[in-house]
Amino acid sequence: MTRFFVAFACLALVFSGAQAQPRDTLAIVGVAVVNKALDNGHTVDQIVPSDQRPYPVLTFNHVITDTLSAFDPSDSSFVIPEGVSFARLSGQAVWLHNPVGLRQLVILRKSPRNVDPTKYEFFPGGPVATQPANDSTTTDMNTSTSEYVPVLPGEHYALFPLQVSGGDLAISGGTGTVFGATFLAK
Repeated sequence: MTRFFVAFACLALVFSGAQAQPRDTLAIVGVAVVNKALDNGHTVDQIVPSDQRPYPVLTFNHVITDTLSAFDPSDSSFVIPEGVSFARLSGQAVWLHNPVGLRQLVILRKSPRNVDPTKYEFFPGGPVATQPANDSTTTDMNTSTSEYVPVLPGEHYALFPLQVSGGDLAISGGTGTVFGATFLAK
């Protein structure tokens, strides 16, 4: 998968006027895509300590598109707007080169449906991507819900990285680290 695929796929849905029908008759009502943009021409990498628990949130500093104003920069999450009943969430992270260990990328939810509604937790249909480090270059990871998942207005969804390499490792800023959502309503 090429870099920025997630961003362009979401944008293509908006501009093509495409409608998805995963359950009953649903229509795409909005999309949002954010990334780790350059700051004054310089990348701003995010350092992720080895085996940090709870997982740190992957932060984003640039909105590419957000047709429903769903992005909350205070915790780098998408907040489900009123009227939205399903969403598809996708993320991509570019880990800088380190040939040791595993990388993981997950989308977690903060919701009244959680055991602890004040914390981000795994959810049914929530994606978890795990892969070994790449020996010769960056480790590019993608994760997404396999289809549209039921959501409630006010829920927060955010992207979280984990790595086990024995030391700090950076996720690249400005080179393909993105987070996107497609929102549907009946």
